[in-house]
Amino acid sequence: MKHRPESQLSRALDDSHDVALVEQSLALTLAEVRRGRRRRRLTSAASVGAVGAILIVLAVARVPGKPKPAPGLGGVRPTESATPREPMRIQEITEDELLAFFPNQAVGFATINGRREFIVLPESSEP
Repeated sequence: MKHRPESQLSRALDDSHDVALVEQSLALTLAEVRRGRRRRRLTSAASVGAVGAILIVLAVARVPGKPKPAPGLGGVRPTESATPREPMRIQEITEDELLAFFPNQAVGFATINGRREFIVLPESSEP
């Protein structure tokens, strides 16, 4: 059965109700209002916390890590106080000597865009 708002209001204001019932109803209503208010506060606090956590994760992800050492250096980086070393000497080899470094593998030379390139083809899986 639906009650019209005016009849509920008049019933609530009616002095014929038991005082304990009115006090209990008021206490329950106030408790529900407080729960709603607390729920809204917690929801907004959780939202702020989630946004803060996302910002922290993004900030940490953008911080560059330590530079990785170049392969072949063994993780040792020269410092300014290191003694200077002799310059590296490069020895030229012929094409035949270069091809000899890759026995039993398909290698060769090709001219690409006017430049001579050394090409190593991947090993085939056929026997």
